Amino acid sequence: MTAPNHIAGGVVFTGIFCSLWNINIFSNPMYLGMTIFISLIADIDTPKSLIGKPFYPISKWIYKKFGHRTITHSLLALFCVTFFVYVFEKLQFQEINYTQIFFFAFFSHLLLDMFTITGVPLLYPFRRNPCVIPGNPAYRLKTGNIKHEGVLFFIFACCTAFMSNLFTQGFWLTYNQQFNDIKHVYREFTKSNKLYQIDYDIYSFQKKYKGRGNLIYADWKQLYILTKDSLIHLQDGQQGLKINTLKPLPTNNILTTKRVEFSHIKADSLNKLTAKKFISYGRITSSEKADVITFDRKLHDYYFELKNEYNLYFQKSLKDTIKSEIIDNSEQIQMMKHEENKLKLKQQIFEKETQIANEENAIKLQNEPYLNAKNELKIAKQNLRLETDNFTINELKNKIIYLEKFLSGKRLKTSKNLNLLKVQLRGLKARYNKPFMYINKKKIKQNNSVYFTGYFDYFLIPNLQNEYSKSF
Repeated sequence: MTAPNHIAGGVVFTGIFCSLWNINIFSNPMYLGMTIFISLIADIDTPKSLIGKPFYPISKWIYKKFGHRTITHSLLALFCVTFFVYVFEKLQFQEINYTQIFFFAFFSHLLLDMFTITGVPLLYPFRRNPCVIPGNPAYRLKTGNIKHEGVLFFIFACCTAFMSNLFTQGFWLTYNQQFNDIKHVYREFTKSNKLYQIDYDIYSFQKKYKGRGNLIYADWKQLYILTKDSLIHLQDGQQGLKINTLKPLPTNNILTTKRVEFSHIKADSLNKLTAKKFISYGRITSSEKADVITFDRKLHDYYFELKNEYNLYFQKSLKDTIKSEIIDNSEQIQMMKHEENKLKLKQQIFEKETQIANEENAIKLQNEPYLNAKNELKIAKQNLRLETDNFTINELKNKIIYLEKFLSGKRLKTSKNLNLLKVQLRGLKARYNKPFMYINKKKIKQNNSVYFTGYFDYFLIPNLQNEYSKSF
């Protein structure tokens, strides 16, 4: 194989496989130059080659000592030199990607030479047998044949041109963009902490929405897209929803949050703080029962735990608009009210217990793959100690490696919401078990202003570039 095809093939081969690590060899002149240089380096064993001429003393010595296509065209050279590059990369204490580029560029040279008539001795110096693809010499390439070399160079040039998106975006982003569904957008969203923009083209009950927005949050079944002036919430299986396009696009910005803390402020002040903000998480308490209008519902309580909410609006409860309320001092009436409250509390306790059970089942389902994998790993290790058949031992070892890789960095998932529900349940039970106490005088409960205390975290979102959100 001549130098031009080694360069062209090395660029294509290295670019494709480095894209699996999201490495774009065209993003940095150093990466591209390294790819070209390493794709030729194996031919340093002959002074007649393009790379051998600049290093004539070295190439001449290697040629006399070992000959052409021997030690430099072996897996031993590939792995040894790659190891030294890996050590050098780690000593730099900065984010560089030399190891992957070096390995695939060097390996591309060996692979392309395997398609020639003479092949390469990959197992040198242990075995000198040449490795070739394919086995029939009639179907292999002849080095220096203008027709063969020209056709191959044309193929490599076309691959480079047509795979520009793959090199630029990386394999996994290009892969996930092909499906236009929530699950694959979520897979891309979890790969890094960078902010993603997303091109969308959807129909919701025959109304079309098309544009570009910021992808704020995503999980397996839902995602939130923040546009210039609205929030789009998509759910898997949502009635009336048809998705034509959901294409995530990474940006150079990091998706970060900022915390806002406040104490004893009125609803108007709080509304100014939450206006046009996407709240990732927050806990807010009120001095009196209050209403919170969220993106898709209305909450009425003393305590609010908020997650993935946009442009919240707080107000004093509309149920408490009477200026004053006289509490009757009749013991019989108070007893009736006490029993009514107990019935309400009993219903709330039942609902809370149901929520806890559902949450525990959800956590169990989330942890089930982890627990099953852990159990399978334990059984595989036990079977490995007892097994004598070599084939079965190899199968078990592969399975153990796969399971350990799956379990690495994972741990049992817990739920903050579950702990909160249990605390709320204990509070409800305490109120339910509270004995009746007769109040022997009238009380006037003044309808004072409601005050809020707590905190919330919201996403810092840069201004949308080329935002063209439209509805038809």
